[in-house]
Amino acid sequence: MEIHGQKAYWYDDTVRNVNKMDNAIDRLWFCTFNCRSVKNSLLDIRKLCESFDIVLLQEHWLLPYELGILNDISCDCLAFGVSAVNISDDILKGRPYGGTAILYRKALAGSITVVDCHEPRMCAIKVTTDKPFC
Repeated sequence: MEIHGQKAYWYDDTVRNVNKMDNAIDRLWFCTFNCRSVKNSLLDIRKLCESFDIVLLQEHWLLPYELGILNDISCDCLAFGVSAVNISDDILKGRPYGGTAILYRKALAGSITVVDCHEPRMCAIKVTTDKPFC
């Protein structure tokens, strides 16, 4: 898959099934995408959210008080992220930079736990399933 010259990578093209009733997960589709500004890549990220269960974003370039934008990208997904921008000086020098985020389908919410990494350049989740993944 290629989006505006940037590549998004995924595991395979086998049919996935997320049972919304009992959160049984047969297979997860995920991708990673260096969006180089979430504000300039909204349509691309929405397209990824339609195709994948979990979308890992890098370089979203959001300021800490803008992270709420992540939850407005797709009505089918929940999101969280961290900003790498330090705004404690009250003056932003240059453009925003860095930032990571994870978007995942709402149907997976019962199987997802956000892991607190205590790191402004990294975020993580734990996926709990009844079936082992190979």
